[in-house]
Amino acid sequence: MRIDSNPSLFIQTLALTLVFLLPVSANAQDPVDRSIIFMAANYGYMNYDADRQFDDRDFGGVTMGLHFNRRWSASLFYSRSHPDNQTGDNNRFENYYVQGKRYWREHSAWRPYVVMGLGEMLQGEGRVASDAAIHGGVGVHWAINPKWAGQLDYRYFYAFNDSFQEQSLMASIVYRFGDGER
Repeated sequence: MRIDSNPSLFIQTLALTLVFLLPVSANAQDPVDRSIIFMAANYGYMNYDADRQFDDRDFGGVTMGLHFNRRWSASLFYSRSHPDNQTGDNNRFENYYVQGKRYWREHSAWRPYVVMGLGEMLQGEGRVASDAAIHGGVGVHWAINPKWAGQLDYRYFYAFNDSFQEQSLMASIVYRFGDGER
């Protein structure tokens, strides 16, 4: 059996499908909107494991995620720093994580939370050494208004292969899209 790949037929089929689906989706009352999406800018200070031979250093990062409700959120977290080591070299150090948060006092502007994540630590420029890692921590979320919030948290990191144990203190400014928090 032979199937011809005709780009114009594909485009026509796609266009016809959209013509029928767009009016239906425009009238549908979807309970989920873009207000659940958030982005955050992060700034913190990392206390590196002594075996890494890095000087403790500040870092910057970004987070993008979803607030499912006032109790739960999930996000992707990325951070990067350039710590100096005892030999005077400047190294690139990056964290990539999938993480979840559980908030308490959900009807208050001030909400304590716990955070847990699983990801990877990357170290080095040119030659990269990576290590799977987990982190956990506690923090407080301050809802400034429906769109903006601030967060401050402490996190403990554990790298599986090398058994590195590190800690961070991080502040974040959070922006929610759409109408923001309801």
